[in-house]
Amino acid sequence: MVSVIKKMVDPKGLVDRRIFVDPDIYKQELEQIFGRCWLFVGHESHVPKPNDFFGSYMGEDPILLTGDGKGKLHAFLNMCRHRGNRICRADAGNAPSFMCTYHGWTFATDGKLVGVPGYKEAYFEELDRSQWGLVEAKVDSYKGMVFATWDAQAPSLDTYLGNMKWYLDLHLDRREGGSEMLDIEPDPSGLSVPALESLGLTRRQAEALRWIALGRRGPDAARLMGLSPRTVEKHLQAAYAKLGVANSSQAAATAWAAVGVRLPEA
Repeated sequence: MVSVIKKMVDPKGLVDRRIFVDPDIYKQELEQIFGRCWLFVGHESHVPKPNDFFGSYMGEDPILLTGDGKGKLHAFLNMCRHRGNRICRADAGNAPSFMCTYHGWTFATDGKLVGVPGYKEAYFEELDRSQWGLVEAKVDSYKGMVFATWDAQAPSLDTYLGNMKWYLDLHLDRREGGSEMLDIEPDPSGLSVPALESLGLTRRQAEALRWIALGRRGPDAARLMGLSPRTVEKHLQAAYAKLGVANSSQAAATAWAAVGVRLPEA
């Protein structure tokens, strides 16, 4: 395969288009590049608080970048060790654990298996939960940028980056305080969490109210926040009490009014 690929690039630098579309070359890239190299998977600002998580990819593998309860960074394959189902479908959020919706296996943000339904009745307490944690990648960061690799024998990130660090520093060291990953797509609705926090709500209460005001309900809002429906409802009820409203319709009207939008009366 190597000799074939070499023939696809001539001395003048012209590239055969098969390099971009050949499925065999793509498979080899997944195995030898994405399966072994240090890959950029996120930024420390994606998971600033304990139990924050952020969804990303390593090649075609979905992963979860997490900060556990002690603030340590982890990168896990987003797959239950029981039957391979995804354990989290939210893009980002904060949660102390992830429960697979297939059979209820639950994993903490440090990857440990902490809950197994039927542990006594079905497994007779013989399942060694310490051996069934999430598949974890090797993870490290450079000036806020988080990288991960599946290759346990890979060189250190510092060695891997080598002289490339000089070029990264040109961008990352321009301002005091380092870098931060920002959402480059402004919210077209204009209904932001900071605007709702100005009403005296906590961040979680503001997030829950925002999704309700945007028409998301129950399980959908919970999925987007990475929380259980019961927890989201708890935040909503606290928000209603602070705003002095009785239901979601009144709360939505108050939320929109905070950004200068008046909803039509029902």
